[in-house]
Amino acid sequence: MGVFSFFKNKSCVGIVSFILSFLTAPSSSNAQQIVSLSPNLSPREFLANPSPISSAILSTTISEAGQLAWGVKTQQEGDYYKYYLQSVTYQNSGNILWQFPLPERISNRAFWGTKEPVDIRNYYGFPFLIGTIITAEAVFIADDSGILVIDKETGNLLVDKPADPSPDSFFVDWGRATIITSTQRCETPVKGGKIFTKCGEYLVYFNGENLWVWHPSGQLLDYINYSHKEHDIETHESLNYQIRISLKTVIVEIRGFVGE
Repeated sequence: MGVFSFFKNKSCVGIVSFILSFLTAPSSSNAQQIVSLSPNLSPREFLANPSPISSAILSTTISEAGQLAWGVKTQQEGDYYKYYLQSVTYQNSGNILWQFPLPERISNRAFWGTKEPVDIRNYYGFPFLIGTIITAEAVFIADDSGILVIDKETGNLLVDKPADPSPDSFFVDWGRATIITSTQRCETPVKGGKIFTKCGEYLVYFNGENLWVWHPSGQLLDYINYSHKEHDIETHESLNYQIRISLKTVIVEIRGFVGE
């Protein structure tokens, strides 16, 4: 899905650039028509039934047009490499339209690798990038520390919203999420209890603590902090967990498991 080019200088500290190609959204919407999560299925059984969404790439890559290229600083330490996301470039029809430096809450966080190249979308040592979505109006970059929204045409910053600290957090190693709006039911894979996806007219972000619902233009429409007391659902199964969060705009249900 991506084309990668790696460059390293003599001091073993270099700048890496690679291109992520994005899934083209269906003409009607980016939503997938599915059945809801069934309480009669264990998470393992549920994961064994493939959904219309590909589970090969867990961080969301949805685009109405264009591609993103990431500037990555690479630093070698012994037999290991540390990677730092530094910038993002938006390209369309082979033309670079703009480049944007990433905020420190993203650029100062390293992930480790034993060799080059690294597929940033799938590498387990880089869990904080949740996904990216390109709408008709904006580029959304989501990680577990918040969301960055950039104007697609100008490259100007629209929103840099850090995550809100919460006393409670939700985590599953693997699972599925069902998102319900007034007109759509959508399904997406879940890794680490986090999602960022498009369902109908909404973009839905959950980092394990904050559930945010965005308009494709970059406006935050709805939000709530996750609460064990209010949102947990008893599964009666060891190491299996389920939550259900209801807002005015969406209902989000996540079911997954921790461990093997």
